[in-house]
Amino acid sequence: MDTARPSHLWKSPLSMLIGVMTVATIVGLCLIYVWSTRSTIIHGVLDVDGERREYRLVIPRSADGRASVPVVFALHGANDTTDYMAAHTGLDDLAAEKGFLLVYLQGRIFNWPPFIPPENPNILEPDLEFFAAVCDLVASRHHGDPRRIYLL
Repeated sequence: MDTARPSHLWKSPLSMLIGVMTVATIVGLCLIYVWSTRSTIIHGVLDVDGERREYRLVIPRSADGRASVPVVFALHGANDTTDYMAAHTGLDDLAAEKGFLLVYLQGRIFNWPPFIPPENPNILEPDLEFFAAVCDLVASRHHGDPRRIYLL
């Protein structure tokens, strides 16, 4: 009986370990890629009444091709941004898991008005116009369902 190993088999335990580690690394990178592409993230800008307004839109892959997708708007806290809110809330993962569009709206001067002062009763109008413009955009371009829009 011939006991010689064919040349294509592992020549030593070290080469086998390197081969296994290489395969594991490739599989791990593929899994990271698939996990990280569960959603498309768009950093968008709209001009609303001459003012540049920013938003962050999360489009889950599970929403691709669906005709009517729920939309959740997330408003950050004081002195915060859309990206910071996304980083510390985990809402992007929830949107990917549940299949809803997620829109973070950037407040003016990193803030949303906490109340309506009597001397400026129209303080919210620019924000309401921004909200309406993004609602229209998400419904028309990304199949957002205008009957299922929610606000956090």
